[in-house]
Amino acid sequence: MNGPLFMNRFNYFAWVLFLACAGTLWSQSSPLEKQIIQAAASLDDLVKPEGRDVIVNGAGGAGKAKSKPLDPKKFVPKAAEMLKVNSAVIFEGLKTRKLSEIVYAKHLAEKKNAALDRLLSQKETVLSVETLRSAGVALEPVKKSLDELYTELAFLGLDQLNPK
Repeated sequence: MNGPLFMNRFNYFAWVLFLACAGTLWSQSSPLEKQIIQAAASLDDLVKPEGRDVIVNGAGGAGKAKSKPLDPKKFVPKAAEMLKVNSAVIFEGLKTRKLSEIVYAKHLAEKKNAALDRLLSQKETVLSVETLRSAGVALEPVKKSLDELYTELAFLGLDQLNPK
């Protein structure tokens, strides 16, 4: 009887400790960094290969459905145009990275005067807001890139629903 109770208490305390640490890390982020993290998550959700969960209102009421995933052949050229990079670099990057990480890498590559494809191919390189901050990358342009890219790709998604 003591084993399961101990494990339950242990799990409870482990979760409390985890949440306290996560809360501390989250609270140390600036409001701009939090906005970038949220914008990146939204962008990655928009382009994920399996589609997104969406709420639909129908005759029977509201329900959940999966949206049709965005076609990379349509969104990668638009992303490449907006980020001013080669489409092939984005296609290759998406094999191992999220689109938000490619945006981060683009800004980091500009700051370091490095090749984007080379930076993306380094699997040990963590591409995050913390990486950008520690490298001295200005965060406002990163947020702007994420927001503008999300907006354009969302319109592509709407066009995909209603082809002309």
